[in-house]
Amino acid sequence: MPYNILITEPTLARAGLEVLQRADCRITFIEGQDREAEQARILASEPIDAIIARGVPVRGDAIRSCKTLKAISRHGVGYNHVDVKSATECNVAVLITVGANAQSVAELAIGMMVTIGRGLFSHDATIRAGGWLAPAPAIQLGGSTLGIVGIGAVGRITARIALAIGMRVIAYDPYVDRSQVMPEVQMIDRLDSLLDQADVLSLHCPQTDETTGMIGAAEIARMRPGVILINTARGPVVDEPAMIAALRSGHIVGAGLDTFDPEPLAFASQAKAGPSREDDRGRPGHLCPGFRA
Repeated sequence: MPYNILITEPTLARAGLEVLQRADCRITFIEGQDREAEQARILASEPIDAIIARGVPVRGDAIRSCKTLKAISRHGVGYNHVDVKSATECNVAVLITVGANAQSVAELAIGMMVTIGRGLFSHDATIRAGGWLAPAPAIQLGGSTLGIVGIGAVGRITARIALAIGMRVIAYDPYVDRSQVMPEVQMIDRLDSLLDQADVLSLHCPQTDETTGMIGAAEIARMRPGVILINTARGPVVDEPAMIAALRSGHIVGAGLDTFDPEPLAFASQAKAGPSREDDRGRPGHLCPGFRA
C-alpha cells in the first residue's frame, strides 16, 4: 500500500522526488499563496501518512486533524516550526535532516557577505534607475575577521569557505565538540569577546530559550562600527528593532537575513522596507534578504 506524502512546498529536488517515486508514494505539493491554510485543509480531508515540512509551520490543530499522520520530517534542522508536544501526544514522529542543506546555507551566508561588502544591491538599483554611482570604498572580506556563532555543520562549512578567501575566523559555541572544529578556527570562550573582534558576524545557532534575543541592543553596541550581520539561523535570535536602529545609525553597515520574526513578514515590516540612511562613506546601510537554501 503506497504512502501519502504531503510536501509543504510546490516542488522537491529531483533526487528526493525519485526516492519517493521508487517507493511508490503518492505525493501532494502545496502550491497556493496561503500554504499554511492549504496544509490544514489537506490534513483535515485526506489520509496523509507523512509531511515533509520546510517553511510552513505545522501546528497542533493541523496535526490532530489528521488521524493517519505518522511522521513529520523537517527539511533542515530545528524543531521550531513543528508543534512537537502535539505530535508526541498523537504518536507522530518528528525528524530533522541534519546537514541536508548545510552547504547551500553556508554558500548563501558567504554570498550575502560579498553582496553587502560590495554594495551590490544598491549599485544594481541605482543603475537600473538610470543613475550612476561615484566610486565608494568597499568592504574586502579577505583580511577581515569573521565571527561565527554556532559552529555546527553550517558553521564549519562557512568557516572553511571564509578561510579560503583569506578571512580570519573565530567562533563561539559552548556546546560543540572542539575536536570537530578545524584548527585554523580560533574558538572564543565568551560571546562578548567574539563581538568585540568581528568585522562580520554570522549566526548559525539553533533557536532555544538561551539564544532567543541573543543579539540585542547591548550586544550590537559591543560590535565594531560598520559590522556586517548575517543571520541564517532563526529570526528571533536577533532583536529586529535593535538591528533596524543600528542599520539606520550606520553602526551595522548591512544585514543579510535568510530568516525573519515573524514569517512571513508583515506588509508594513521595517525589515521589508529596510533602512534608508547613507553612512559617512557614501554607502547605504541596507538589508540583503536571502533566499532559502
